[in-house]
Amino acid sequence: MDLHNRINEHFKQNVLLTSQLAPLLAEPIEQASALIAESLLARKKILACGNSVCAANAQYLVSRLMGHLDFERPGLAAINLSQDIQLITAMAQTNDLAQLYSRQISALGEEGDVLFAMCMSGESDNVTQAILRARENGLQVIAMVGGDGGEMMQALQDTDILISVASHEIARVQEIFILVIHCICDAVDSILLGVE
Repeated sequence: MDLHNRINEHFKQNVLLTSQLAPLLAEPIEQASALIAESLLARKKILACGNSVCAANAQYLVSRLMGHLDFERPGLAAINLSQDIQLITAMAQTNDLAQLYSRQISALGEEGDVLFAMCMSGESDNVTQAILRARENGLQVIAMVGGDGGEMMQALQDTDILISVASHEIARVQEIFILVIHCICDAVDSILLGVE
């Protein structure tokens, strides 16, 4: 396959997966958006976490909430638990990375806050531990996972909101994750600002 056709194939795969997932993800995205808006209106905060590219996704979500997407508004209370490089390297040095997010949730999380946990495969122990600790501390949980959801699926309960991108192609999962983040930020703004 030449490069031109290979590039076209990426676009086709993106469109196909996006169209397949749109009717499946609309409801959990709506639920996640409503939960985030409700929490923010109650003067609570959003804690986001993930590893590797999902750490960047967590940062992107927080940047859109603290900043804005399309509509100018005051910043919204959101923290990326994946951003403190000094903490990450200190915990790596003591082989404590499995507790990276759960320790921060214990220190920063309050009842009524929301944990937005992201994982491309569902197989990140520290993200799974974050979900368990969040529940113990009275936080509500939104989980966005790719593939079959891995071990994270076992940590979830019926009261949690699951956004499942059932694909094992990393590029396609990442593309959908970013689209979901845009949808959530737009919906939160719509709820908070009354945008039609």
